[in-house]
Amino acid sequence: MKINYVNIFLLLFFMTTSCNSTMKNISSGNLKFNWSIAGNIPGNSNGQPSLGLAGPIAGISNNVLIIGGGANFPDGMPWEGGEKEYYNNIYFYRRQGDSLVNIKEHWKLPYNLAYSANCSTSKGIVAAGGENESGPLSKVLLINWNESTRKPEISYLPDLPRPYTDGAVAVNKDEVYFAGGLNTEGVSNQFYVLNLDDWTAGWRTLPELPKPVSHSVLYVQSNGHDTCIYLVGGRREIKDSISDLYNEVYQFDLRTKQWSQKASLPYALSAHTGISWGDSDLLVFSGDEGKTFHATEILLMKLAKEKDPDKKKLLIAEKNALQKSHPGYNGNVLLYNTHSDRWIKTDSIPFSGQVTTTAIKWNNDIIIPCGEIKAGVRTPDIILGKGKP
Repeated sequence: MKINYVNIFLLLFFMTTSCNSTMKNISSGNLKFNWSIAGNIPGNSNGQPSLGLAGPIAGISNNVLIIGGGANFPDGMPWEGGEKEYYNNIYFYRRQGDSLVNIKEHWKLPYNLAYSANCSTSKGIVAAGGENESGPLSKVLLINWNESTRKPEISYLPDLPRPYTDGAVAVNKDEVYFAGGLNTEGVSNQFYVLNLDDWTAGWRTLPELPKPVSHSVLYVQSNGHDTCIYLVGGRREIKDSISDLYNEVYQFDLRTKQWSQKASLPYALSAHTGISWGDSDLLVFSGDEGKTFHATEILLMKLAKEKDPDKKKLLIAEKNALQKSHPGYNGNVLLYNTHSDRWIKTDSIPFSGQVTTTAIKWNNDIIIPCGEIKAGVRTPDIILGKGKP
């Protein structure tokens, strides 16, 4: 298939222009937060600060914040030949006012793990799928903090039906829902549920997602009548083309077991984080709008087709320069109301936008740990958002 790069660049230009225009016109909300850096991932034993982590496990168990696994590039950026390294360290934090204090003990996950789908449940933190040096994983962990023994407890839940990384997960009561993800076969449109009170039944298959999707966020919230699952944004890798980035929002009614499309995001977004808020709102934090991501994909397609060694070198240099100059991700906080079916921009985070991580609601506060802040660059910071009165 012959790809018309001029047309693709024009398409990207108009997509970007349209997104910016929509962002200017979106209404502003009154929900605001006081944002601060509450803690960070510890440095190594040599006293060097942490490079930060993308794709860590993150959640709350017995009023303790748990962060584990993750990945980074310790030996150089990927375009410089640096290889991604995966980890199995686990860190535990207690709240002291607006600060997080690390419980300085050393524990490990049973295997290296990053980019799992994570959610906090009454039974513990579920970490479903993910990946490591061996590729996408089907394993599912349940992680708890035991306050009596002051030690973590890690057990296994039933495996996912297939290996998936970069999926999305949410919990309603004691039922865990898993959506999408990707593996060696491509991007998934599968939707599963696991009852934590009856593990032996394993993961049950639900009606397929409206689209194959990875790097999305899954929520549980009421639509005013029924409890529903909401699938927000994400992307789909496409062979020999640029990825589809989604602005679509879909609702799955747990009573009728049917999907329906709702009001779209103001712009396409993937790798964002989010939480349910109150009894009718969804919050979205940061995310990748795809401009640099798509431009990099186009250069990679050109490289795959180019035969001339000198032209290949020029394309590699152009791609490396593009990734090196990545501007970072937006700090927007978007709010969707399930009753009015309407999006607004409600706040801005005054730090580098964090993607490929998990936002957590801790009592009435928000925790966003680590994550990627630009191509190849992670942050060790743990961000706290406290609601303004």
